[in-house]
Amino acid sequence: MGLFQAVKISLLPILLLFCCIEGKPQNLNDQCTEGQYLEQDCNNCTCVSGQRLCTTNICSPDTTGQPTDAAATVRPSTATLPVSSSTTTPTIQPTTAISDLDLWEAARYGKLELLNQAIASGADFNWRNPDWFGNTALHATTDFDEADTASALLAAGADKNRKNDDEQTPLHVASILGSIDVASVLLTAGADVEAKNIAQRTALHIAVFFNNVAVVELLLRNGADQSAKDIRGDTPADRARRWGRDDLANIIDAYPDPIAG
Repeated sequence: MGLFQAVKISLLPILLLFCCIEGKPQNLNDQCTEGQYLEQDCNNCTCVSGQRLCTTNICSPDTTGQPTDAAATVRPSTATLPVSSSTTTPTIQPTTAISDLDLWEAARYGKLELLNQAIASGADFNWRNPDWFGNTALHATTDFDEADTASALLAAGADKNRKNDDEQTPLHVASILGSIDVASVLLTAGADVEAKNIAQRTALHIAVFFNNVAVVELLLRNGADQSAKDIRGDTPADRARRWGRDDLANIIDAYPDPIAG
């Protein structure tokens, strides 16, 4: 590639930008008077699919023998796309379907309408985001405690116990973040309160570690096993005492153990 071509290509985005912001597009169907032909002034144009498309019509004296009609003449140097005589700017219809990532982000940010559209379009609500620890959309709802999108996912059939790269379920992640509303939705839907992560810790172990008292109490009310042991052999109460949280250990001890009882 020659230097001139390289410079030309590198400047193209800038030229297109100026093209798109200069002037206002005019009607492409302007009529010319007899003895004149229809030209286009590229000082006023639009950009379509990376091409400059003239939009302002200027009638000039007919010195080239071109026909005098309303068919817009596009200069070969400025456009290769056909020009519609019925609109000022051709409409480019979007062709990209709603992706799995779109669904995932809609769930995370509580965009319920977009989430429902993504589900209806067939996007995978159990997709594990490789750039976010393998979290599913249901995991993602815990980031900002989006109970509505969590409920919509569960109603659509999302796996409430699907694990991420650290073998954490959505309930584990809710216990990390203190997302009490999503945790409630998950437990109501029957999420496994005894599921263990890669370190053999339950959601109760996790909630204790992150000092999320409300989640600890919610888990206990939903039958969390106080005697479950992690990879070190610690129960949730042991873990609480290890981290100097005797108040949490006392809360756990005060609940009857559904497994032992």
